[in-house]
Amino acid sequence: MILPLVSRAVQALFAAVVLGLSIVAIRWQVYGKAPAQSGFASFAGAFGCLAAAIGIAGIWITALSTLILAIIDGVAGVCLLIAGITYVVALRGLDCGEAAHILDDKQWKWLPAAINHPLLTGGSGPKSDDGYAMGLSRYGEDKINGVFTDRCHKAKANMVFMFLAFASCVAAAVLIWVHRRRNGGRMSSRV
Repeated sequence: MILPLVSRAVQALFAAVVLGLSIVAIRWQVYGKAPAQSGFASFAGAFGCLAAAIGIAGIWITALSTLILAIIDGVAGVCLLIAGITYVVALRGLDCGEAAHILDDKQWKWLPAAINHPLLTGGSGPKSDDGYAMGLSRYGEDKINGVFTDRCHKAKANMVFMFLAFASCVAAAVLIWVHRRRNGGRMSSRV
């Protein structure tokens, strides 16, 4: 009984981190709507939290069938996996340390790292002299690269937590299935 409870707590923790970091990413947006990746990741994190809460309730409420709990965990896991994959695609080729300098300090020109990663820049607005106006512009020349690097690290951490939350959903589903099989359909420690 303790192992399924621990797995659900870990699932809830990872999903809550995904939800929190995704909401932070949505709040970065200055121009236009937030990228779909951020919105879907926040949905996946919220659904993962809901699945964990239902799973915790399912430990004591035997009326919740194992199949229903497994389906909920499966859907939450698939959502988290898809969100993680969309972040991998959106952040492809970005090294937070080396390539994070998105503004040429000498010419005040946007470098390709900014243009190719709208998930981190806050969107683009009306054209400026160099052709782009990024949401990061409000931070000023001296802070833009640091803000972009910070966002890059947060987005990559969010991506990792999406995959960890996916793994925890799979683990929770397997554990509840095995535990109920051993106890004749009951989660109670009394046999």
